[in-house]
Amino acid sequence: MNSSLLLILVLTLLNGPIDVPDHDNLSNLVPDRIVVRLRDDILEYEIKDITAHLGGKIIYKSPYLDFYTIEVPKGHSIEDFLYEYRKKKFVLYADRIAIGRICWTPDDPYFSYQWHLDSLHLDMESAWDIERGDTSVVIAVVDCGVAYEDYPIPSYEEHPTVKSSGGWYRLASDLNGVGFVQGYDFVNDDSHPNDNNGHGTHVAGIIAQATNNNLGMAGMIPDCSIMPVKVLNYAGWGYSTNIADGIVYAANNGADVINLSLTGAPGNSSGWSVVHDAVKLARDSCVVVVASAGNESVGQLSYPAGFEEVIAVAATEWQDSLAYYSQFGQGLDLSAPGGDLLHDRNDDNYGDGILQQTFRLDGDTCWVDEFYNYFFQGTSMSAPIVSGLAGLLKARGIEDPAYIEDIMYFTARDLGAVGYDIVYGWGIVDPSYALSFRDTIPPQFGILVLQNPYLEKWVDIWVFSSECLKGGDSPPDSVVVSIGGTMEEISLRNVPTVDRTYHSEYNLPLIEEMEIAVIGFDVGRNQGQGVRNYSFGKLSLDEFDLSTPDKFCKCSFLPNSVAEERYILSGKLDEYGMKWMGINNDRISIGEPYIIGTDDLLLSKEFSLAIRYELKGKDILEKKIAAYHWDEDLWRKLESLIDIENNIIYAKSDRLGVFRLFISDEETESCPYDNMMRLVGPNPIFSKTEFLFTIREPGRLSISVYDLLGREVKEFINNKVFPGEYRISWDGRDTNGRRLPNGSYIIHSEGLFAQSIKVVLLR
Repeated sequence: MNSSLLLILVLTLLNGPIDVPDHDNLSNLVPDRIVVRLRDDILEYEIKDITAHLGGKIIYKSPYLDFYTIEVPKGHSIEDFLYEYRKKKFVLYADRIAIGRICWTPDDPYFSYQWHLDSLHLDMESAWDIERGDTSVVIAVVDCGVAYEDYPIPSYEEHPTVKSSGGWYRLASDLNGVGFVQGYDFVNDDSHPNDNNGHGTHVAGIIAQATNNNLGMAGMIPDCSIMPVKVLNYAGWGYSTNIADGIVYAANNGADVINLSLTGAPGNSSGWSVVHDAVKLARDSCVVVVASAGNESVGQLSYPAGFEEVIAVAATEWQDSLAYYSQFGQGLDLSAPGGDLLHDRNDDNYGDGILQQTFRLDGDTCWVDEFYNYFFQGTSMSAPIVSGLAGLLKARGIEDPAYIEDIMYFTARDLGAVGYDIVYGWGIVDPSYALSFRDTIPPQFGILVLQNPYLEKWVDIWVFSSECLKGGDSPPDSVVVSIGGTMEEISLRNVPTVDRTYHSEYNLPLIEEMEIAVIGFDVGRNQGQGVRNYSFGKLSLDEFDLSTPDKFCKCSFLPNSVAEERYILSGKLDEYGMKWMGINNDRISIGEPYIIGTDDLLLSKEFSLAIRYELKGKDILEKKIAAYHWDEDLWRKLESLIDIENNIIYAKSDRLGVFRLFISDEETESCPYDNMMRLVGPNPIFSKTEFLFTIREPGRLSISVYDLLGREVKEFINNKVFPGEYRISWDGRDTNGRRLPNGSYIIHSEGLFAQSIKVVLLR
């Protein structure tokens, strides 16, 4: 994002005022400090000795994680310091110190609409009918402080950009009535974490601004308690070591949820090791940790959101699309409204930001005793929405953070590709659905065994669940294989982009009858189980579970527009026309795939796949081969088309999974021998006409109508197409729906074939 649109605030460890560097030149890593953490059983003198020997200086020791901040003197290399510490056995790790940035953009004050809470978006009125929170639920705002009290500004916190007419910090008027618990200021090392930037107060307001008080705006969970933890200075910047201390302090002092509306550089975890330690400690203490994905418009998360233990949140705008600035990528969990100040899609004459109260902002100057209402935008605004919902679920009596996460994931309103995707995660949070979620029905498991007759002791085990399982649809908790009195537990893997489907290859100890027992828990923590007995035998026409993969058959498709992997389906036709294809993301082991699909193919739409077969030496009626898809407990025949000349079968399916070839009862329709287009409707055209085109191989095709001067007046198709027959009608109108004058026109195609048909329009 352009730095002029983003008020950059960074984290610090220093006491008292510090000079603020130019925002545009601010590094992602502290240039003259490192962090060193020792192994538990090492005495402090060890690090003092090596630091003195290197010429460094210990400037801080954390009372929470026992890490040391080391100052590197001018003229010395940080990399040399890191190398020397990392050589020592008593050092657990030595790392750079990251600089994080909170993610928001302020705009003009005095606005009155909170569109993100309305019935079209979060529908909080319905949610508040179910739950408003409880003061026993504590949400820590680990940020730049909160305007939570009336308190004289200490001399060491005075700064020209921090203004107050009376020399006091003041309680924000719309936070009056909100419960606060004791927090801490890690910037100034005191117990008064007051906001002198504005960001933390706005974030706290999103979570818990006083609601139904005839004043200002509403918050997500108005009846909770807020713990202000200050890790950002007046300019909003500082060190990752501060964040780590703030997280551990919150976890040790009763926080149920920790909100981190701050980020580092996209995709770069350097300098964040100590924060990861703090996050893991918080999760071990049953605390939900939520963080902003970042505002750099790239397909990588920033840290701490990128850590597995953190709920990473992207930002959406009024239309529920990903906000233009929001980061996304692997590890993203949820989306929530973050605003878009560049547009006014709800026609209220203001940019569509997230409206909340904070103190008056005048450029870089903060008036900490005057409070206005501002629209801000950013993933800093979307993260506290998720934190607020987590707090509401906690108030409903749900103690387990993993359960809270699962409910939010499962009940999220799906956006983008069907199911989980890396653009929206599990979707946009749905508070009323999450708060009313109840599940008492255990999952059911279908089990498929695929025997490999070419590799005698190998089978593939597929498990299909009737509903999503806990842990973000993690594989079943237990899968036990029993053969000849021997029992062995195996691990299944999620099949990428396929909901509720899990797979494992298994090397048999014996070729005997096997039993597979599966136990798993769904989102509602109901236990389900399934058992499958499988008997090995000679291949026969009725035995559906026998198959093999190898290089003679290959196929792949792109599951959605942002996929980084190509999932290859591979297999070989056996003498009975059976074929198994398993999903695999190892492109090298199978060889160059036969690629089908398009970059804009979404799982919510039907897709096509191509299967190349080999029949040398097989006595099989070729035209009776068709593609089948395993559908929970049976093989379902797919709409198929066979290209006998090139030994390819094309098929259509509406979801990923396990596919194979099999001998069908009826003949499979053959591909046309030539690509061609023909007019099948009336010519001259009085109201509308139709034309038909057939395709025998995948490729790009464009078909448009032109006038006699060569000007395009109507485009019908300009895309990748798959083999089959297509019908298009034309009513004599142009692309904008306007009626065209009578006369002659040309329907012309380019790409897979070039052909022109002249038509006459008469009305």
